[in-house]
Parts: sequence; structure tokens; C-alpha cells
Amino acid sequence: VGDIFSLYMGPQLFVVINERKLIREALVANADALSNRPSVLHVEGSTSGISFSNGPLWKEQRTISMSILKSFGMGKSSLASKISEEISEYLKALAQLGGRPEDVRMLTRTSVSNTICSIIVGKRFDYQDPFLIAFLESFNKQVTTTTTTANQLYHNSFTMVPLSNSNTNGYGNTNSNTYTKDSTNDSTNANGNTNGNGNTNGNGNTNANTSLLNSDREV
Repeated sequence: VGDIFSLYMGPQLFVVINERKLIREALVANADALSNRPSVLHVEGSTSGISFSNGPLWKEQRTISMSILKSFGMGKSSLASKISEEISEYLKALAQLGGRPEDVRMLTRTSVSNTICSIIVGKRFDYQDPFLIAFLESFNKQVTTTTTTANQLYHNSFTMVPLSNSNTNGYGNTNSNTYTKDSTNDSTNANGNTNGNGNTNGNGNTNANTSLLNSDREV
């Protein structure tokens, strides 16, 4: 194993860079070529929003976001004063710990969140506010769960394995959903008609949504 090597995990090719100069060359000097997000199963279909946007959409959103932040005072003294105010509250909270060892991750998250809230909605929360704490704990739990080693290995390495959920009721009606990576829906009407909504209607009342885990495969 050297400064740069590659390996496959299932169908996914991973390139590992271990040397600082090479990392800088890859992520700074060649940022345009290597700025895209990897293809990960659990975020497929969620790339049209803000958190998981990618490619041209991300660049467009970045331009708009910079314009909005400037309107909120980015680079001006008005924004600096809000940040300074929150830093003062953060330091007071640290001082109350009395120098004893303490996990300050939640305190830090709360402080950062307060800065964002103060800028965007003009309000900050108390560090013990139950709503803010519940929100941050829920968000942190979601991030922690999706970034576990087991979760990353599964979504990156076993994208060819279908996830099926089939339910059959007493009338012989079957609903079958097969979740796929490229979100391709296939459905056929019992009368010979095919629609693109994933719904099948006929005497058998069969609703089948089928897509493929690998975009290279065909329905």
C-alpha cells in the first residue's frame, strides 16, 4: 500500500490517498474534476434539495446562497456582532463547567445552531431549550446512523442486493415494492396497458413497482 491506491468494494471503485501533497493536488488543484459526491444508495432520490445536491445544481445553489448570505450581512460588522454575541454566551457556558472534564459537543452544536438562527430568523435559544436539544439530538442521531461503518459498507458495496417488501391480503391482492438505486419504475396494466406511475390495475389488483439497484442493468 502506497500513497495512493484503489480497491473495489462490491461494484464500487474506491481511490485512497494517504499523502498530504497528493490530497491537496486532488481536492484543490483538481477541484472541478473531483468535487462531485459519490453515488450512495441511501441518498439516491434526495439530490435535488440542499444537503445532498451535486454537480451543476450545487454550483447554482452555491451562487444563490452566497448572494443571500451577503444580504444577511456576510463580511459586514452586523454579522460579526451576532457571532461575537454567541461566542460570549458559549464562553460563559464553558466557564460554568468549573474546569471539570466534560463532553462539549452538544454545547458546541447548540452554539453554532444559535448563530445560524440569530442570523436567519433573528432569534437565539437558551442552551437548555428542550425543543432545540431534541432537534439537535435527532439530527445527530440520523447523521451518526448513516455514517456508521456497517451502513457505509452496505450502501456502497451491496448495491446489487434488492430490498423487498411484499404484502399479500386475504383477497389475493399483492403489493410488491422493490427499492432500487436508479428509481426506475416498471408497471403493466392487467388489460395490456402500461403506465409510468408504477400502478397496475386489473382483476388481480396487482401493484408492482420495480426498479434496479444498478443503473447499468435494464428492466
